[in-house]
Amino acid sequence: MVNYIINGPLDCDPIPNIITPDEDGFNDNWEIPCLVNYPKNTLTVFNRWGDKVFEQTGYAGKWKGTYNDTPLPAGTYFYIIKLNPEDSKLYSGYISIVR
Repeated sequence: MVNYIINGPLDCDPIPNIITPDEDGFNDNWEIPCLVNYPKNTLTVFNRWGDKVFEQTGYAGKWKGTYNDTPLPAGTYFYIIKLNPEDSKLYSGYISIVR
């Protein structure tokens, strides 16, 4: 079991909480605008069972709701953001994939 101490809200609220990765040009990628201000950020996404389905350091808004390039099922996923590796603060929320 892993325990996290979560802080919030993040200074760039609201963070978009839905993506529709259907290649129509709208909400296809999960973009979190303020993360550009934190180039060493780490974003981790988990499914409802707590399995890690995505993790990236220096996240720049390119996640399309996939795991190993395979589309994840529609549903709600949970994320943790660490803005800076030197800082222990974590921020969390949820993202829904609608297909």
